[in-house]
Amino acid sequence: MTPLFTVNLLRVLFVTFCGAIGSLISGELQGSTMPGLLIGLLAGLIIVLIDRLLKGISLRAFSSATFGID
Repeated sequence: MTPLFTVNLLRVLFVTFCGAIGSLISGELQGSTMPGLLIGLLAGLIIVLIDRLLKGISLRAFSSATFGID
């Protein structure tokens, strides 16, 4: 498997996992699984989008920008 395929597979599994956890929590609290499923999928997709947007930023540049270190 290529590294790009592996990363994309892990992203899909992460979004699926978030949806399943949201569904389980919502099912226990409200008795309906659909709102939790949608919220979990949305949260997973947002995290994956942030991961893709921050792909070109190194940890050093991120920490420098966060803490104002030169």
